[in-house]
Amino acid sequence: MTIPSSTTPEHEHWQGLYSPTESHWQDLKRIRNFVTPIIGLVFIATLYIVVGYTSIHMEDWIPDNINITTYYIYLTQILIIIFSPTILLLITLRYILSKTSELIYSIYQPSPSEKLSSLISRKLLGVPPFPPPLDTVLKYPFVVINKPALEDDHWARWFGGPAILVIHDGAGVYLERGNQFSRVVGPGELVPLLERHERIIDIVDLRPQTKSGYVEPWTKDGVHIKLELRVDVQINASQKSLEKSSKLRYPFDPLAVKAAVEYTSVKTTSDGKLKESSWLEGAWGTITGEVNSFVAGHSLDELFLAPQIENHTHLNQQKNHIPEKIEQILSRRISEKVTGNIQERLQQNGIKVLNIQITDVVVPREVQDLRTKYWRSIRGIISAQRNSRAEAERIRIREQAHADAQRTILMTITQKLENIDADNMTEPLILSLSGLLDQGLDDPLIRPWIASESFTVLEKMRKLLKERF
Repeated sequence: MTIPSSTTPEHEHWQGLYSPTESHWQDLKRIRNFVTPIIGLVFIATLYIVVGYTSIHMEDWIPDNINITTYYIYLTQILIIIFSPTILLLITLRYILSKTSELIYSIYQPSPSEKLSSLISRKLLGVPPFPPPLDTVLKYPFVVINKPALEDDHWARWFGGPAILVIHDGAGVYLERGNQFSRVVGPGELVPLLERHERIIDIVDLRPQTKSGYVEPWTKDGVHIKLELRVDVQINASQKSLEKSSKLRYPFDPLAVKAAVEYTSVKTTSDGKLKESSWLEGAWGTITGEVNSFVAGHSLDELFLAPQIENHTHLNQQKNHIPEKIEQILSRRISEKVTGNIQERLQQNGIKVLNIQITDVVVPREVQDLRTKYWRSIRGIISAQRNSRAEAERIRIREQAHADAQRTILMTITQKLENIDADNMTEPLILSLSGLLDQGLDDPLIRPWIASESFTVLEKMRKLLKERF
């Protein structure tokens, strides 16, 4: 069955697009269409020899003296004449098969140990249906894919089906017909059939993939740094595919596998040749490119210094100063930001980013020394400011206690003056107290050291003394 790419069925039907039972019956029709004309032609050729040539020359072959030897010679001549078309046909088919094998060897260059005769006969005629128990013996071969790897020289890759694909959990298989996409199959309840015109192009690992490596970006201020990245990626799966893959350990989404396989890039090898990279290498290139772009947009201090407001450090004492928002490349916020940007770019290619970590940072030695000195000075400023704030708070508490004690004494004096008779107090003492109050309240050096609540009490005492004297 040949299905043009323009009418490729929906991906929900890719798994069971071809049935082994239906394919066996198609093989029977193919054998009938192939063998029937050959049998007819051989029969006509044999009949022509028997009826025409043999009947005319039969008498010439009959020996005059018949014995056992001459009889068998005569019988052999008759049999050769009758079966000569069949013998010539078998010789011709054998010759064609050998030339076909040579052509396939020259085109695909398979392993010398590969038996092409069985592959060609199965490709040409297939395997017709047989009744039980022969159907368990005479059937299509199995291609077991128990891990995301299959030898590059396996016949299913370069020659194709028919074959039955046994795909274990964690693998998705990308198939082509000719040089065009056919479908994607994977693990599931239905065992897919590799149709005779299909071949395996790629096998995708559905398990999470981990890749580590270094990137060497330049910062905005021209510093060349080195970052070690560890990324975890996986083939994406839609919600519907997750539901259908509930019995599988690793979800299988045929559209995501198709997008990942077709998301390929070409790179130049060390010997100058072009090499097609896998989807994982393509994802790694996108991730490193995004990291390089992010680093190039920030200075070294913006990448590694914490925000001043987070450290409770206010180096600039201006009232309207807005603390600088400094990025931290190792912070969770930046990791989520970079991951989100990468996720948007890779999701359309069927790839999901699970995690991105920066496991090591290497900066030039001289820059590291300068940065260490700068950080030490910042820490010194922070420590000095904290000590200053602590000392100011200690002084404030001490003076507050002194003012409270002074206020208590003055209030006590005031209460006593209100309860005693002025005639029993000597005039010099009262005048001395009044003078001290006038001097203390008018002195600008003393007033700041007295609590604001004390002024009312002192003014009351001065007024009381002046009214009595």
